[in-house]
Amino acid sequence: MRDGRNWHVFHDGEHWTLVLKEELAGADVDAAGGSLAAPMPGRVIKLLVEPGAKVKKGAPLLILEAMKMEHTITAPADGLVKEIRYAAGEQVLEGAELIRLE
Repeated sequence: MRDGRNWHVFHDGEHWTLVLKEELAGADVDAAGGSLAAPMPGRVIKLLVEPGAKVKKGAPLLILEAMKMEHTITAPADGLVKEIRYAAGEQVLEGAELIRLE
């Protein structure tokens, strides 16, 4: 299971956490495009910003519940929240654009 830069591996009752190297951590994030996609299917449980908010890289934007865990979706770059596409309580599919930044 993936959680941001961390991969959680469970096997025979044991748990390991693997962390992507810094140069690989953002490889699948399109910061230039200003959009954020759901890393896996889940449910938006809390919005932490509103349209028009200025955010810094790494700022928490929303919390997604997936696989019985909460995942904080953060800003890939400094920017302005242009659009929030889902409300709290809504289900999202993997790859769904959650927030648009400019």
